Amino acid sequence: YINDKIIGRGDKVSQRRCYVYLFITGCLWGIIGYFVKILENLGSSATYSAFLRMFLGFMVLFTYCVLTEGYRAFKVSKKTMISCMMIGIFSQGLYNLTYNLAIERIGVSYSAIILNISPLFTTVLSAVFFKERVQRCKQIGITINIIGCLLTVLSSFSERGSTIIPIGFLFAFITAVCYAACPIFGKLTDERDSALAVATYSAFFASLFLVILNPVKEVINPLDIKILLVGFMFAVFTTGIADVFYYAGVKNIEDSSKVPVLASSSLFVSAILSVIVFKENINLLKLIGLMMVFISIIYINKDKR
Repeated sequence: YINDKIIGRGDKVSQRRCYVYLFITGCLWGIIGYFVKILENLGSSATYSAFLRMFLGFMVLFTYCVLTEGYRAFKVSKKTMISCMMIGIFSQGLYNLTYNLAIERIGVSYSAIILNISPLFTTVLSAVFFKERVQRCKQIGITINIIGCLLTVLSSFSERGSTIIPIGFLFAFITAVCYAACPIFGKLTDERDSALAVATYSAFFASLFLVILNPVKEVINPLDIKILLVGFMFAVFTTGIADVFYYAGVKNIEDSSKVPVLASSSLFVSAILSVIVFKENINLLKLIGLMMVFISIIYINKDKR
């Protein structure tokens, strides 16, 4: 009886630790906009900033994977490699590029809110490709999500003297679709393969994709020490450390429906940074839209039990 109690208590502590890991991951993802803005001010382009995050992040993840799991972790199946390629090109490469472009045009808070409607697209894509049933709680969540998204877009028109460029919302929507496709591509991976190796391969393919776009063409001095230093910190915090915490949390969490809810802490971190650091306005419509998007994430990922 005592042993059962100790084991049970240990399980609770372990789950609590997983929740903390995922919350930290969300917070680290929430500072992406901060680094993008800093790099923009230093003379970097959206493409070059995305490349720095992916390539330097790949180096960090590769080193960590070798140290913790060894080179054998990179021996993955053919279908896992295809999945990594798709995740790298769409859910990492294109995702980072369009997210950076959105931040430059509509700001950090708007981009973060639109990005977090991705559960809506994931639900739709899962229903189309995997014939997953859209339960009532998901239907409610999707409805709330759409309303929150519309309020967020409409709030931009109520800002006086706004410098928002409408095409930024299109980039943000593309970002949300790319992010939503990640779980869809992830279903192709072999469960026996290392999740950390999958993250490393994905960052590698994302780097290749961004190299093809010639990321340095719009940067006056791509080897500027300030840009490289900030880019390295960008990669370490939002890709290296964030991914390590993410996979450590996801690997051991019992209720996977809590993963996107905990990771959505990025939404609030981005909103807080946008106000405190970048002096962006949070009007009533935007605030309501933000809260509705967060509530929709809870509903869409609600455990059917």
